[in-house]
Amino acid sequence: MTEEIDWESDALVRVQDGIWPASRLAARLLSGQGAVDPDAAAACLQALETAARMMQRDGARIMADNGIEIGPEDRAVLTKAAERLETARKTVEAFVANPENAQARSRVQAAVFDQMEPQLEAAINVFRRLAITAMMRERAEHNMHTKTAIDGLDKISKQIFFISINASVEAARAGEAGRGFLQISTDIRALSQSAQEATRNLSNFMVGTQAS
Repeated sequence: MTEEIDWESDALVRVQDGIWPASRLAARLLSGQGAVDPDAAAACLQALETAARMMQRDGARIMADNGIEIGPEDRAVLTKAAERLETARKTVEAFVANPENAQARSRVQAAVFDQMEPQLEAAINVFRRLAITAMMRERAEHNMHTKTAIDGLDKISKQIFFISINASVEAARAGEAGRGFLQISTDIRALSQSAQEATRNLSNFMVGTQAS
């Protein structure tokens, strides 16, 4: 039975869930004409604040909890995005206070679609790249450890194979007295050959997985 994956606890999903609603709710706020729905306005402003916090500190904390550190250059991108988001939030507040003002609507549309949207996407791209890089690094480390284990098993099975051959030689020299031990050494040699075949299959599987 396949174990169900808890996507909601994934670091990248949590970060995206804290950022993307700001875009959706801002677009919803601007879709109407005339009076602004107070609930929609409150939800939009809250989403903008949440997204800014995610860019400034919450996202870094979530990533750090999963062993992913954010470097200075990426922090600068996130800080810039959060600052632009704060500017957009103030523009939205001004629009909410006077939604029938054509200039206020024009300014908030420019702030949301020309300034906020690109910054949200830039921030998400930072977190995505960091998460994917960490996943690829973890996979490479896992493959390295697996290869080390396979190499160790292959070495042991070869040693057993040669020991079984030596045992067979000594059993043959012993004649009738060594017949039982000769059968045992033959069985051990067959098992070592099966182990070598299994390690080769596993190694080939790993190569195929890495190439895909």
